[in-house]
Amino acid sequence: MHYQKGINMGLQYSTDNSGKVTGVFIPMQSWEAFKEKYKLSDDAFWGLSSEQVQALNQRIEEHLANPTGTLVWQDAKHQLESKV
Repeated sequence: MHYQKGINMGLQYSTDNSGKVTGVFIPMQSWEAFKEKYKLSDDAFWGLSSEQVQALNQRIEEHLANPTGTLVWQDAKHQLESKV
């Protein structure tokens, strides 16, 4: 792995039984410093555009304002399957 000089993120690695690295843990303080340094938002890591994030936030607000206007997943799935 390549590290920039002067950055100590305190990374921890997870390995499988053969010693192969399967994951990396980044302490929260290091993660926040990394995001700040590179001007990254949490949204950037979801792979969503700002428009998509805005649309999701709007739908969440609409749901919170009227939670009875939504369907339970099982009911929605049943309705879709009955139309096929």
